[in-house]
Amino acid sequence: MIYEEEELKYLDLNQTVRDQPQDAPYHECHKHKSNPLTLYCETCDEYICTKCLIRERDKHVDHTIHEIKDLYHKVKNDMRETIGHNDKAKESIKHQIQ
Repeated sequence: MIYEEEELKYLDLNQTVRDQPQDAPYHECHKHKSNPLTLYCETCDEYICTKCLIRERDKHVDHTIHEIKDLYHKVKNDMRETIGHNDKAKESIKHQIQ
């Protein structure tokens, strides 16, 4: 499951659901309905909550787990870098054409 950038910014470990804007999408764990999805297991390619991590520790013991808020910032920075490279390439091509 992939979330849009706008959705990811609301999945923050430092916030509770009450702290989120009224119209913010709230993604709860399908196994633990009262818990927000705050983690991403890269190995399983799935979003999980803290209860999943604790209760299914045998499943995720050697897996790469990321906080979603950290992934949001990494993806955002990667996108900015890619856009910067694309802009430079575009200018280079324009210069070569002229």
